[in-house]
Amino acid sequence: MLSGINAYRLSTPLYADTAYSVVEATQVESEADGTIRSRDALAWYVQDIVKHARYAEVAETWWNMRSCILGTPHGSRSSLFVNQYTGGHMRKILDALNNSGMYGPIKEWSLDMLSQKKRDKIGQTLIRTAVKNYQPSNEQFEFELHGEICKATIRDTWDDGTELSVKVQIGDIGDTDLSVTGFYYPEQNLLESSDPKGKRAIAEKFL
Repeated sequence: MLSGINAYRLSTPLYADTAYSVVEATQVESEADGTIRSRDALAWYVQDIVKHARYAEVAETWWNMRSCILGTPHGSRSSLFVNQYTGGHMRKILDALNNSGMYGPIKEWSLDMLSQKKRDKIGQTLIRTAVKNYQPSNEQFEFELHGEICKATIRDTWDDGTELSVKVQIGDIGDTDLSVTGFYYPEQNLLESSDPKGKRAIAEKFL
């Protein structure tokens, strides 16, 4: 907790069912737009992230960490707490520290830097290709797509052929390059997929 900033939980939600907490800043200077003064926010941010370097095993990317850094709700580099100028510098600082190697190898997981349309296409391409290669007698199998070996698991969710649960993974357990889950409904030829997670360079092969 920072000096001069306190948070408390209301008994009723604000603007969404999960939005309860209120932050009160009594000793914090603000920018003209009402966000925390840039130099203060950046100083607190650097002090906090550097202290974890000695114990870190991997470097987390901006896309993995921005909810923790900016607070929620947030945009690509701003929130209720910091403006785009401050958020942009926060990202530059994190990128520089990650590239220095002080946290260890960079772990890519979130693909939020890609548009929702692109994430949907990646997920649906992998799920639909897995379904095309599926044989009911073999729930776990591999297929090759765009030079990548994809490991698929498909199960008949209710054992009646109405819904298939699908998972596709590229890479090994503990060292996954790309992963997506979803459902396929044969009667309607309807497919649903989650947002894919993994490495951007691998994911973009399926666009």
